[in-house]
Amino acid sequence: MRCRWTILVFFIMLAGLSSCISPREIVVDIYEPPPINILDSLDTIMVVARFPASEWTTYYNRSNRILKEEEINKVQAAQQAIAGFQDKTKEEESPVAAGIVNWIDTLTLHGDPFPPPLDSSTLIFLCKHHKGPLALISLESFSYQTKKRYSTYKRYVREKQNKIWSKTKLYNVQPVIMQQARFVAYAKIGWRIYDCSGKQAIFEKQLTDSAVYEMDGSTKKEIEKKLPSPEVAVEDAAYLAGRRFAEYILPSYRTEVRYYYGAGNRLLHKTKKQVKFRQWSRAQKLWETALSDQNVKKKNKARLLYNLALVEEMKGNRLKALHLMDKAVSLFPGAGMIRYRNLIEKETKENL
Repeated sequence: MRCRWTILVFFIMLAGLSSCISPREIVVDIYEPPPINILDSLDTIMVVARFPASEWTTYYNRSNRILKEEEINKVQAAQQAIAGFQDKTKEEESPVAAGIVNWIDTLTLHGDPFPPPLDSSTLIFLCKHHKGPLALISLESFSYQTKKRYSTYKRYVREKQNKIWSKTKLYNVQPVIMQQARFVAYAKIGWRIYDCSGKQAIFEKQLTDSAVYEMDGSTKKEIEKKLPSPEVAVEDAAYLAGRRFAEYILPSYRTEVRYYYGAGNRLLHKTKKQVKFRQWSRAQKLWETALSDQNVKKKNKARLLYNLALVEEMKGNRLKALHLMDKAVSLFPGAGMIRYRNLIEKETKENL
């Protein structure tokens, strides 16, 4: 009789464990689609820098002694931003960035994020030298700021004491006051993307990046010699801002920790090998086959839907992943299911 009770308790515990199966942790690469799709079908991007006529004239005639240095620096930094954009697109091998075109108009910058867009006649003029589909990316606004902060700290130095009556080496520990400087240059750039075929602006984004320098020395004068000039620092920040915009509009991948179900169902167990070796397409087919089985319990259907949503998220199909998770939560509203469903919803809203 006792043996029967033991067996019964064992099966009850087994059933309890199967009902609270938790997903397994896994590291995956999630595809980040660009915010616009036009670049996917392009072979060439033309890059344009818009400058106010006064600033460009100043830059072009810099041999004149009455030039405004600030205007020259702004033009040079803007060109560095475009260089950063071009370098990043070449690294990604998609798409090819054409050379920079300096477009001079009556552009005036009064702190607004964006000036009025280029008109259709200007777009026709700029795009006519290239054949086939073409996007024109324009640097439309540029501003910068630098900040420098000094601080002090103590550094302890050991000084040797000479003792003629002893071979023992003795040291005095003396505190030395050190100067430290943190110098940050910020570049804020407004970008627009124009569709040459449609002759209109289709996307705009303002991004900020910074170049940070930290130096220390015994005096402020010593530190100043180590720090870059404000002009060089701003150009570095602008270059980074250009790379950042390229990263923003080109497809990319990011590594995240996610979870998947590898237990609770025979087919879930069977696909553990495919998951281990990142054979996601094969695992997806097996999960879809298992989902079509009418005998699969609701909990296991929810787990299969969860796994399929993970595959869609990795592909960058967040809306489809959210749709699958809505079905999964309706079948089995567990805490893990709801948590992942809300995460997908948050990512979908952020990328709309």
